Amino acid sequence: LKTDGSKIIKEYDQLSLSDIQGAVGGLYECVQLPKQNVDMLCNEEGKINGLEQNPIATALYHSNHGPHDVIVGDVLFINGLNLDGDYLSLTDKQIEELMAFESRITMISPTKAIYS
Repeated sequence: LKTDGSKIIKEYDQLSLSDIQGAVGGLYECVQLPKQNVDMLCNEEGKINGLEQNPIATALYHSNHGPHDVIVGDVLFINGLNLDGDYLSLTDKQIEELMAFESRITMISPTKAIYS
């Protein structure tokens, strides 16, 4: 999920650390989204590095954890890890729900959100 709102489905033979870091633009952290039953991988240093806010990723975060933070930069979604520590692919239903998710939030600052 790009900061401009574009959504790309990409298949990997086996998702690697370099694949994730390439997708999010550096070191990553995992944010669980229990309502969607997925994990969102985002740039761990994105705010420090001044990455652009990601309105849709932020809205997903807010729908799960409340409006106390923003997500910046491009994000990647996974379906958790298996017992061997390998990343699990999203199901068709998860992909469909993420592709359909839209945000009314167009910009968020520390003190306000602007809705369209």
